Amino acid sequence: MPLKDRVIVVTGAAGLIGTALCAWLRQVGAMAIGLDLQGGVTSDVYGATTILRCDITSRESVVSALREVLRRLDGIDGLVNLAGLDAKPGQYTAGFCESSARIIEANLVGTMLTCEIFGGWMAMHGGGAVVNVASIYGVVSPDQRLYDDWFVKPAAYSASKAAVIGYTKWLATYWAAVGVRANVVTLGGVKGDNTPAFQQRYSAKVPLGRMAEPEEYAPLIGFLLSDDASYITGANFVADGGYTAW
Repeated sequence: MPLKDRVIVVTGAAGLIGTALCAWLRQVGAMAIGLDLQGGVTSDVYGATTILRCDITSRESVVSALREVLRRLDGIDGLVNLAGLDAKPGQYTAGFCESSARIIEANLVGTMLTCEIFGGWMAMHGGGAVVNVASIYGVVSPDQRLYDDWFVKPAAYSASKAAVIGYTKWLATYWAAVGVRANVVTLGGVKGDNTPAFQQRYSAKVPLGRMAEPEEYAPLIGFLLSDDASYITGANFVADGGYTAW
């Protein structure tokens, strides 16, 4: 159990992947503490996750969250940036939409702030690991044919996720000498509240023939947080069922 007793901060902890990741971290003995606009406590068969209310686009809010984590625990060993903003099917967008600035602020600026503040703490206190989360739409363009005619996956989402990949590589070289590793995972679509028709269209483009379950990403993220990945930094791990292989 290479993550036993490690303190891992997870942004976007109240989301679909965040909830599954925190449960998995507890299962392997880590102490997961979440950050999310939706604060409170989530629980499942493996126990409870404390979620501190935090706006990752606000420096004051992120600094306050860091202080609260350190008040509760002795330190921080890892950071996972899952929090972000996207336009989903069912929400109108014209590609270049009014929410573009908000999407970039949440997905890129928010990731940069949490890395600077939480990762910066680790850089000054013996090292740690950062795992940022990107999307296949930062590697390839969204196939707009998957969506209904009136919906367009916004350009800002692709731009922000591509930037997260570049930023993570920058972090890896910047912090290498102080023992902070930084990697990025590029994830494919997750089966959630998508319509059956969308799931069918999306799955037809995936060699494995399906969308991911939320918990399937946790072992990869956990590996990158652990000492088993001690020689891995600046890497982009694509977990998409083969979507980008075609």
